[in-house]
Amino acid sequence: TAFSFAPPSILSLTICMIIELYAAMAQAEIEKKEKHQREGIDAKKNRGEWDDYGCPAIMSQKEFLEHYEKVLSGELRPFELMKQLGIN
Repeated sequence: TAFSFAPPSILSLTICMIIELYAAMAQAEIEKKEKHQREGIDAKKNRGEWDDYGCPAIMSQKEFLEHYEKVLSGELRPFELMKQLGIN
């Protein structure tokens, strides 16, 4: 091998150090990404655009409560409601 000149203990120590270096670099990238994501979310909240974040709502909360009450009362079964709303 290319490293046959190095004693096994030095070789394994070098490999461990390289692995630790890569792990530290990966952790730093994760932390940087999370920090930027938090800053972006906070900026969106401060601009008053938070309601646009995430998936769009299928229906209003009022509509949901109306449908939910029908299911609770037994007027509709959950799967029937899903079919009516086009939810698979």
